[in-house]
Amino acid sequence: MTEKKSIQLTLTERELRLLVEMMYLSQWVVCAGEEFTDRAYRNAVEKLEQKIYRHAAEQEYTDLVMREPGDKQYFPTRFLEEESKAREALTAHEEENFWEELINRLATISAEREAGSGQWSKLSQENRFRAICIHGDRVRASLNKHGLHGVSLVPAEPAQ
Repeated sequence: MTEKKSIQLTLTERELRLLVEMMYLSQWVVCAGEEFTDRAYRNAVEKLEQKIYRHAAEQEYTDLVMREPGDKQYFPTRFLEEESKAREALTAHEEENFWEELINRLATISAEREAGSGQWSKLSQENRFRAICIHGDRVRASLNKHGLHGVSLVPAEPAQ
């Protein structure tokens, strides 16, 4: 990513507050896990985060960002991390992601088992996707009806 030219951006107070919240969400998504390892991208996000947080601090948005005396970096406040609309959005996203990931993984296991050992890898990508969707609908219905009480772990068949 090469730096081109500077641009000016005029924001209302509300837009800057929203930008701070969006930056918090972006930074959380990009930098929270070690699975995303593009260091250059992570560094660019962290650099932009600091720039936006600095502007917010200059506008005295102390409910959103803070910097301890002697620190060089700005940080989200406890309010931003725990009580803001951004936190509500992040919590809803995590909840939805958890259930969708659980359903997808259980559906994949179920579809593989139904196809039988050795047959799953022979199915086309389209047929695997269809099978996972069918099993996903069943898993979703079971979870909706029974919650996690409807899930049971069954040992995998021994490899032959």
